[in-house]
Amino acid sequence: MRICIVGLGGDVPFAEELRKAVKKEFGEEISVLKTVPMDRKAYDEGRGQYDAEKMLAQLAKVGGDCEKAFGIASADLFIPRLNFVFGLSEMGGREGIVSTARLKEEDGTLFKERFLKEALHELGHLHGLGHCTNGKCLMRFSNSLHEVDSKGSGFCERCKARL
Repeated sequence: MRICIVGLGGDVPFAEELRKAVKKEFGEEISVLKTVPMDRKAYDEGRGQYDAEKMLAQLAKVGGDCEKAFGIASADLFIPRLNFVFGLSEMGGREGIVSTARLKEEDGTLFKERFLKEALHELGHLHGLGHCTNGKCLMRFSNSLHEVDSKGSGFCERCKARL
C-alpha cells in the first residue's frame, strides 16, 4: 500500500521520522508529495479555523497511485460539533488529516512526539481502527495536549492485532 503525505500550507515536519514510524507500525511506505496551499473555501472567517471535513475533500483530489492521501496541515482545524480537532480521518477510508497548529509548544521539545502520535492515530483510523479505551494506546481519543502527552507512542496489543 502506498500512503501519500501532502503538506497543506507548509512543509511536512519530521518527514523521515514519520516514514520510519509508518513502516514500523503499519509495514507500509509513504511518499511525500509537493506542498499545496490550504483550500480557502474550507476557511471559516468567524472561527479563524479550517473545516477539517472540507479539507478531506481537498485530499480526495490527490491522485496518482496513492491508496491513501494524508494531509499535514499547518493551520488550526475544526469540525462543526467541536471547538477544534488535532486531526480527522475517514474510518477505513482513503483521506485523513492532522494539524500541527495545537501540537507545538514554546521550547519545541514535545512537538515531534505529539506530531507522530497524532499522525499515527489518524492513520490508524484510515486502517480501520476506532478509538481505544487503553490509556497508553495511540488510538485513545485525545481532546487536550495533556491527553496526547499521556498516551504511549505505539498501539496496544488489541489494536495491533486488528491491523
